[in-house]
Amino acid sequence: MPLNTSSSIHSAAGRIAAQAERNPNAAAIVSGSSVLTFRELEGKANHLAHRLREAGVTAEVPVALLLNRSADYVVAALAVMKAGGAYLPLDPGTPAARSASILKDSGAALLIAHRCAAAGLEPPCTVLYLDTESTAGMAHEPPACDITPGNLAYLIYTSGSTGEPKGVEVTHGNLNTLIEWHTQAFAITAEDRASQMAGLGFDASVWEIWCHLSAGACLYLAPSEDIRTFAPAFQSWLVENGITVAFAPTVIAQQLIAMDWPAESRLRILLTGAERLQQRPPANLPFLFFNNYGPTEATVVTTSGLVAPAGDGAPSIGMAANGARIHILDGELCIAGPLVARGYRNRPEMTASKFVTIDGERMYRTGDRARQLPSGEYEFLGRLDNQVKIRGYRVELDEIATTLAKHPAIRNSVAVAVDDATLVAYYVARSPLTSTELTAFLAPVLPQYMIPSAYIQLEALPMTANGKCDYKALPAPAATTAAPQSTDIPVRLGAMVASLLKQPSVDPDANFFFLGGHSLLAAQLLVQVNTAFGVKMALRQMFQAPTVNKLSMQIAGMKAGK
Repeated sequence: MPLNTSSSIHSAAGRIAAQAERNPNAAAIVSGSSVLTFRELEGKANHLAHRLREAGVTAEVPVALLLNRSADYVVAALAVMKAGGAYLPLDPGTPAARSASILKDSGAALLIAHRCAAAGLEPPCTVLYLDTESTAGMAHEPPACDITPGNLAYLIYTSGSTGEPKGVEVTHGNLNTLIEWHTQAFAITAEDRASQMAGLGFDASVWEIWCHLSAGACLYLAPSEDIRTFAPAFQSWLVENGITVAFAPTVIAQQLIAMDWPAESRLRILLTGAERLQQRPPANLPFLFFNNYGPTEATVVTTSGLVAPAGDGAPSIGMAANGARIHILDGELCIAGPLVARGYRNRPEMTASKFVTIDGERMYRTGDRARQLPSGEYEFLGRLDNQVKIRGYRVELDEIATTLAKHPAIRNSVAVAVDDATLVAYYVARSPLTSTELTAFLAPVLPQYMIPSAYIQLEALPMTANGKCDYKALPAPAATTAAPQSTDIPVRLGAMVASLLKQPSVDPDANFFFLGGHSLLAAQLLVQVNTAFGVKMALRQMFQAPTVNKLSMQIAGMKAGK
């Protein structure tokens, strides 16, 4: 039956409207020193929703958001749903060419942006700039908009094997299922303070935002990259703000559970997911730690489980959650139930192959291998295909290879994941190419986490008898060689970086994070740097000077200033 998005308790917008009526002066969003109450959130979203209706936004109409992490982002996403449309988050850090491709494929009627975030983008649709657009005079009450649970709530684009990202269509019914399950499973109330730290183009942000605001909890927005990517800084921020429920990607969560926690911490639940969890928490951890699993195509969370301190082997991914029905068919984890998304935007053949009906039940084939344990929990066993997780992001290796093959000098290429943080590209080219050239070619098109750490040129790709690439026959990246001690800072620093990245050498002008570095490796590098050179360098300096040459200049300056 139709729902009014701003009044039905069966929609995120309706639930938030109810909270605004029940506790109008309660804090809804905290961003630094700025606080937005539920009354203000509801009013701003209603004003913008009327503006969107005037622009033609209604049911099934996608509206893209290119906004920095801010209260404006939440207001805009809520307004789109109140107008009946489906919001499409674009990460401001994504290359302009990729964002333009997503906008074109989605058929977005409108782009809501901050001018700074949209700089350099030439969108194929009308743009509404929140920093200059006025909604003065718009009605304070929500617009009348009847939708059904089957109408779209949001679109999330993920890596695609054809070289182009693919959009997952998620409905209001799907989202409402997630909200109801999360609220009950973790006993979320208006007394809670929840963090929002996931990338806005990552579906974990959907989980963080709507499941907590719908319950009347206050949402705290992580204010900086340091806090989001450096576990000690994130821990301090959680404690200082009295956060009670938080999500952290696996690589950060594993560091958080190993830390000492002060008595004043109010954290009661830490949620994680995105990669295979390898560590268990200590017995004295002062909060509950849950491991979660779920593809975007099944509305964020499919299985969830409390991680016990004791146990054999790595933790499981928990038991079926969120109304999911799990089937293991020929070793593949398949998901049925009310959380299964509608399908892929403009890709009927791919939708038909991945969203299948078996014995009268519609289900999503994840491409993940899994088995059910005697306890009823599920163990994740890896991927069936060529899709991997790199630092928490889903990456289709074929997309990297297809994009690299567009280089005019390259005849053929493949990409492989050496581990959860390292990508290697193999290629056949008409002429020699440097890693700097190839990184420069890929950087405007692919996000940072999809840039290979190493490039290996071959005379020809090894082939199997049936004409496919023989991945087992690909040569391993050269082993790291120890560099002799030197008083030359760039030489010594370059050797440290190469060792951490497991490469024989690195380009001194190449971006550490483009080469495969991440916050954990950056923290390890800084420990080595501070010890070797006798300086006290902070993580933020790595982001400001992410190459060997630039960081060497900072080290030299710090030593000279002593």
